[in-house]
Amino acid sequence: MTAVVPFSNGSNKISKPEPTKMAGSKEGPMPAWDVRQDTTANPEEETPWYLRLENVLLVCLGALDNALCYATWFVLNSYSGRLYHILDLQIVLLPGLDIVLLIFAIIGTALLLSQLAFVECMNLGLYHELMNARLMFSSLPCFVCSTIFLFVCEDVEWIPFMSVVTTCCYVFVWCLHMRVHYSHQLNTLSKIALDVSWALALLFGVMISILYLADGMKELTNSDDNGCPYVNNQAMPVHVLSVDEWYCAKWGTLEDSKVFISREPAPGPVPILTCSDSFLLAFGVSIDAHRFECPSGCLRTSGSGAVVGCGTYAMDSSVCLSAIHAGVMDDAGGSGVVFGRVGVPSFERCSRNAISSYERQVVAAPGGSVSVSTPAGGSSSFLVSSYGGRRMQISAPLVLASDGSQVPGAFHFNNQASVQEYIWLKKYEEVSSRDAGIKAGQPWTRMDGIVSARVAGIEVQDEYIRLGDPGSRDLFRERAAGEGVAASPGDVPDCSLQASGVLCRGAGIAVLELDFCRPEVKSCLER
Repeated sequence: MTAVVPFSNGSNKISKPEPTKMAGSKEGPMPAWDVRQDTTANPEEETPWYLRLENVLLVCLGALDNALCYATWFVLNSYSGRLYHILDLQIVLLPGLDIVLLIFAIIGTALLLSQLAFVECMNLGLYHELMNARLMFSSLPCFVCSTIFLFVCEDVEWIPFMSVVTTCCYVFVWCLHMRVHYSHQLNTLSKIALDVSWALALLFGVMISILYLADGMKELTNSDDNGCPYVNNQAMPVHVLSVDEWYCAKWGTLEDSKVFISREPAPGPVPILTCSDSFLLAFGVSIDAHRFECPSGCLRTSGSGAVVGCGTYAMDSSVCLSAIHAGVMDDAGGSGVVFGRVGVPSFERCSRNAISSYERQVVAAPGGSVSVSTPAGGSSSFLVSSYGGRRMQISAPLVLASDGSQVPGAFHFNNQASVQEYIWLKKYEEVSSRDAGIKAGQPWTRMDGIVSARVAGIEVQDEYIRLGDPGSRDLFRERAAGEGVAASPGDVPDCSLQASGVLCRGAGIAVLELDFCRPEVKSCLER
């Protein structure tokens, strides 16, 4: 869509030939180069009222067009730092579009102010020149940027649509204005170009309006073909594979960007425990979350070795006494949720809430290498049974120290910073276009998330996780004899036993999945 800049000598009035003075006139004929009247040199009443009205309307339309450029930039800029749905992704893959749009919007504002200063205040005949300059160097570039944004967001945002339609109206009216009032000054080529310009502006404006209002933009962009529908997520859906649960997390490099999570307790009746019932007795070897109820007066039954650990407790510890020790409940009893998890190299002792716990050394060399494998009969997410698509039980993985000894499981109450479970989406990066993991028609596979997490005592730190569902994969398996440390996400992860649990490097894609393309499973809408 192109607007023609006709020949102009600074006039914004209808031009007409100057009459030649009669013989005897003192003034003589007008100079040959003065082919039309200069409005700035003539009284205001000489300008026809309809032409003055058109000029005012054109300036107002240009100002509206400029304001919508800024509004479109504001909306586009609001997507900065987000990656929660397919529209966010499309914007991320168009770097610099907001900056370009802002630059051309500022140019448009400068030209509008120049028009006010030079034409209205200084009475210079630059109306047409400045209007043409604003059209060519601001309106049309903003139109291109807004159209790109509109095609990306389809019918999600209405401001870029209004910006595109307003520019079409502006070009249509301006070209008709020039064609009607200055036709006698234009050559044939300029007339044709003006006619083509206003016709294209009208056609495009009508077409885009029909598509937008009829929700037909998707037919033009074919966005549904990529299998990733738009959902107005305000956070990233994160699938924790080890416990088969979905959570919502936002991107952020600061420590307070961590999303502390609480796992959904296993289904079934809530057991009423005695004061001495251990986690192992009540729930077995499990890394699931479980509801429980405790009676009152458990402090009177506290015996030697009833609580082992501080924050993280050994599986043979009393659940009710450990809950009092952790501050989940008091001696009056009540209900709570306890979280099974993998073990630690040692359990520390501490005194809290009238209970002194005991210490226990589990392995001789904390920080040493361990192997982690799924339990017998389990699957890649530690599931040992399910019903109707819902898990029934999650069994703890087998953790073996370097000397072959088994590291027993543990439990906690998820109410203290040292054991609290979290997901931390630190940042995202676009991968190289030559990366073998990029899939045609799936633009989200061009992004890697850098993620840390701690769930059920299994930790990952700064792992690179490709967006989308990578398909089936084993969570952990035992390293074969002589097999080295993991070199890529497809290798066996390198795990070590830390004070907070098992830290595995190279296990990111086996622990977490970042996927906003399955709203039927999980959406993270703002509430």
